[in-house]
Amino acid sequence: MGQSGFVFKHGDQKIAIDLVLSDLKDQDGKTRRYYEVPFPPERLVVDVVLCTHGHRDHYDKKTILGLYQANPKIRIIVPEGIVQTLIEDGIPNENIVGLNDGEHAAFEDIRISAFSAAHPEILKDEQGKDLNLGYEMEIGPAKIVHLGDTLLCEQLIDHLQTMEAPDCMIVPINGQDYFRTARNCIGNLSAYEAVMAGKMTRARQLIPCHYDMIMGNTCSVLDFVSNMEEHYPEGGIALPRLGERLIYKK
Repeated sequence: MGQSGFVFKHGDQKIAIDLVLSDLKDQDGKTRRYYEVPFPPERLVVDVVLCTHGHRDHYDKKTILGLYQANPKIRIIVPEGIVQTLIEDGIPNENIVGLNDGEHAAFEDIRISAFSAAHPEILKDEQGKDLNLGYEMEIGPAKIVHLGDTLLCEQLIDHLQTMEAPDCMIVPINGQDYFRTARNCIGNLSAYEAVMAGKMTRARQLIPCHYDMIMGNTCSVLDFVSNMEEHYPEGGIALPRLGERLIYKK
């Protein structure tokens, strides 16, 4: 769905993560998106929605409110440190599930496990609640890992190296540099680091994200492909276009 957003379907269940289905505008009122919103959030029937952290290109208030209004029984999983933000935005507390590192949630045959992400380091609020997460998702027979926004750190590396090999791992590849940092743009894994993170988990397939939607925060996906060929040729790659469907079978 663009940036870091994906929708998964298993049977009659749908789970979504980091959807941004509204326009993103700068201080001058100009759009920051390279392409239009594919559809309004009110059109999506979904059971569970995850957000990796509170930045607007991952947690978008208009998107979350639209999804809730169209799906009043929806469950919204977020880092526990931003639960209050959702309540202030109008989401009832009973629809919200806050998680911290190592905690789990389950809905029918969907199981979610959270782990801390480093954005740019592992951050917690004053009460020790996580602010940035990645998720391991067991959706029916498939295991999918979404790293969220993150850099590498010892805690994350230790977790990746002990993780059961996922069927699919979604990794941010936009990197970081002086110019982004000067604009207060927090970077992510480079293409090389993303490939190595996938290799640590022995992921069967990698999907890159966070490289195509926001003006001034893009990169070439070809750099990721070349790093896969050089450093993890045994791993599979998928490069889905906006709205493209992939089908996974055991």
